[in-house]
Amino acid sequence: MAISSAALTAEFTNMNFGFGPSALEQALINSYASQTTVAGGLTDEQARLATAQLVGDTTAVAGLTYQFFTGGIPSEPGFFFLVNSEGNGNLNQNANDLNDPYYADFNQENRYYNF
Repeated sequence: MAISSAALTAEFTNMNFGFGPSALEQALINSYASQTTVAGGLTDEQARLATAQLVGDTTAVAGLTYQFFTGGIPSEPGFFFLVNSEGNGNLNQNANDLNDPYYADFNQENRYYNF
């Protein structure tokens, strides 16, 4: 059974601390879902892995940068602060978290540099 775009979007949002995909990420997710319906296209698992990679472009920046400077990885509240501090119940809002529009046009390498 082919996985739907809505299901992949929900998985992306859950993995990305409640923050939904950007327009470009949504287009990629839609493409992954449509490829699961084509003979010889992606399997559901491949579509899920490709979607998870999109999330990794944000969360990996937070985790690896934090680890580089502190020698450890952030706790769950720490990830919320670094990745998506808006609307998660965190009293310490981060105006420059990795899901803010400032980072939207950056590729993975430039997210590291600027973060």
